[in-house]
Amino acid sequence: MYPACRTHAAAFSRLWTMSARRARAKRLFGWILLLFSASQRTAAQDDVPPYFKTEPVRSQLHLEGNRLVLTCMAEGSWPLEFKWIHNETELTRFSLEYRYLIPSLDRSHAGFYRCIVRNRVGALLQRKTEVQVAFMGTFEEGERSQAVSQGDGAVIPAPRIRSFPQPQVTWFRDGRKIPPSSRIAITLDNTLVILSTVAPDAGHYYVQAVNDKNGENKTSQPITLFVDSECQQSTHTQTHSHTHTQ
Repeated sequence: MYPACRTHAAAFSRLWTMSARRARAKRLFGWILLLFSASQRTAAQDDVPPYFKTEPVRSQLHLEGNRLVLTCMAEGSWPLEFKWIHNETELTRFSLEYRYLIPSLDRSHAGFYRCIVRNRVGALLQRKTEVQVAFMGTFEEGERSQAVSQGDGAVIPAPRIRSFPQPQVTWFRDGRKIPPSSRIAITLDNTLVILSTVAPDAGHYYVQAVNDKNGENKTSQPITLFVDSECQQSTHTQTHSHTHTQ
């Protein structure tokens, strides 16, 4: 074979080899795309939307100052992202953190909490849980006094105090507990009612409030009750004089 023919044959052989390699590469790339598409379809078919393993309790009571951790116990295809809401106000953005921490509770933290969980398939809203915070403030009123005429009724409202839950209230006069009787009553809003006052009813009255959830108790400032007998004595004197004149 002539040298020129051998050169052309070698060049043709190289071109054919390169063409064959390109064809194999295209076929291989096609197979890779096919396998990737199939795996994507399989993964999509296997994706699980979010669901909750357990729902939170409907109501929970905690003491003011305590630490509270709320959890969003959800399952589903990862990654799962979580967002926390308090009384319809967003507390956090979506993140991988499924817990919400309150280091020290106060009364402003009371209300309804829930989380939203999502993944690439969908999103789900958790049932609300109500967080109640037990606390006791201080009495809002200082020392005061009131006067009644002997024989008239006396109505003494209980000093106001902010507390959750509402405290148990006990009335005292001069250091002694006041028991209800046929003449003395305590209403549902803890108002003290003396139906017909007598001189011994005069004195210093106060209430003791006890929060049975956190164990706190507070004592109010005294309310001094004066029982005025001058009006009754004056009426009695006028009646006696009128009878004597007749």
